[in-house]
Amino acid sequence: MTHHTAAGVNRLRATASERIREPGVQERLHAAREAKMAWSDEHKATVAQWAADGVTVQQMAARTGVGEDAMRARARKYGIDLRGPHLARYADGGAVLVQHYETTMPLREVHSLYTAARGCVVTPKALFAHARKLKLRRSHSGVQRATQFAAERVAYKSDVQRMLNAHATVRDITTTLGMSETRLRSMLRHEEVTRPAPPPRATKVKPPRIVAVKPPKPRKMPASYTRAPTKPAKPKPVYESVEAWLAAGNTATRCPTAMLVASQATIPAEDRAEMTALYAQRERDRPKGRNGAAMKDAVKNKLRWVGWAV
Repeated sequence: MTHHTAAGVNRLRATASERIREPGVQERLHAAREAKMAWSDEHKATVAQWAADGVTVQQMAARTGVGEDAMRARARKYGIDLRGPHLARYADGGAVLVQHYETTMPLREVHSLYTAARGCVVTPKALFAHARKLKLRRSHSGVQRATQFAAERVAYKSDVQRMLNAHATVRDITTTLGMSETRLRSMLRHEEVTRPAPPPRATKVKPPRIVAVKPPKPRKMPASYTRAPTKPAKPKPVYESVEAWLAAGNTATRCPTAMLVASQATIPAEDRAEMTALYAQRERDRPKGRNGAAMKDAVKNKLRWVGWAV
């Protein structure tokens, strides 16, 4: 693959431009273009007939498939006048306007004569533009239109009043009689016809509203007033002896020796030594776990409660 530098590409372009500008190359290109775009005698006759019939350049370009500028250039080269017939018909239309536009002839008839003179479909807007170009004014058109409207109002008056009395809508009247809504409203505004009073509307009787009566909610007293009565404390049983206390289902939680005497009495030193050794042995035999320290503190507290020094 060959890679060209920017300087080489520019040099090739300059050489090609110089080659194309040579007279011989230009002549050959022009001959080829003429051969490609040349019209035959049949084509020339067809275009001339189109121009005589009043076909516009836009329509000719659409029929032949070429651009409008190319169509005008080709026709000018072959001596075909595309604008001459149009200008002549335009002048004929202007003559019709000069003769009838400023008269009392209805504008619809003037437009028909103008369209026939032009030989093509012409909109009223184009007619007015041509009349302004010729400085023509139709000053009596307002008076004529007012006279025409007054005659139509007289013709419509009885039918409009009859439909209004039947309470017909504006849309129904305009659709049935073929008149404009603006004219109908103008007749109402000038009181040529009157709209009757609308029929009375049937009054709707609303059913009585039934409101459900809710029972009153019971009044809640504060907690201090509704406190439940406390149960009387059960009397503690009294036992005459230790055997009766044990027979009642109680268990000994203290040293049997300590239970034989009052708690306030002094315990002998030998008993205290034996109890201390007993609890120490239990603590050693108890498995150590997560709550070992808490159990040890509980044992010490119990010994202190009994009265032994730990």
